[in-house]
Amino acid sequence: MPELLTGQRSRSLIQEGADRLTEAGVPEPRRQAVRIWAELSQAAQGDMLLDRGLDVDSAEAARYQHAIERRASGEPLPHVTGWTGFRHLSLRSDRRALIPRPETEVLVAEALALAGENRELVGAGIELVQGDLCVPLRAGTFDALISNPPYLTAAEYAGLDPSVRDWEPAVALKGGEDGLEATVRLLDHGWDVLRAGGWLALEVDCARAGSAAHLASALGWEDVRIHLDLFGRERYLLARRSNTR
Repeated sequence: MPELLTGQRSRSLIQEGADRLTEAGVPEPRRQAVRIWAELSQAAQGDMLLDRGLDVDSAEAARYQHAIERRASGEPLPHVTGWTGFRHLSLRSDRRALIPRPETEVLVAEALALAGENRELVGAGIELVQGDLCVPLRAGTFDALISNPPYLTAAEYAGLDPSVRDWEPAVALKGGEDGLEATVRLLDHGWDVLRAGGWLALEVDCARAGSAAHLASALGWEDVRIHLDLFGRERYLLARRSNTR
């Protein structure tokens, strides 16, 4: 690590960060180095790229270099900065919940404590309830149930990129031996909490979307459809609760 000097320029500090990320094999090292500095200093990225840089004191430099080392070690960028973008929102992000991704922009699920922080951040008028899937929900009280349940098999989880497997919560990723454990429970118990005609929307693994749709139909759901995600993969299961099974 280079010696920290009071009065170091932010532009040179960012270049050092980019060089360290390049050395660690991090993709788009310059963009990520700029992003880390922007989040830590609350500076606009465009302004940073246009000027020659500002003086940085040793404490700021140390904080930035520590963040760069975290990213170089494989920690996800949203965990390093503490923030991630999701549609038009800026949300807090850390190891308590999955990092929101483009595939889940339609279906959102968050860990309770982190969801509480983001509720205050965006001013959402929602009630948070902690429980095992549908267990704490009252029967026949909802018009829609939306979930991004865990849907990876044990083998798929073991084969995940370390940046996901080693940093994001396993409970939000592992879906049992066949990857369908949570999906089956939601198809079964979701029937109880929805009113007749209510809709169930689930994110599913693209390799098992057909199986999930077949299970939904077998359990009595109507208008069962599979929708594609932003990358053209079978990703969302939509089904309507009929009057009777």
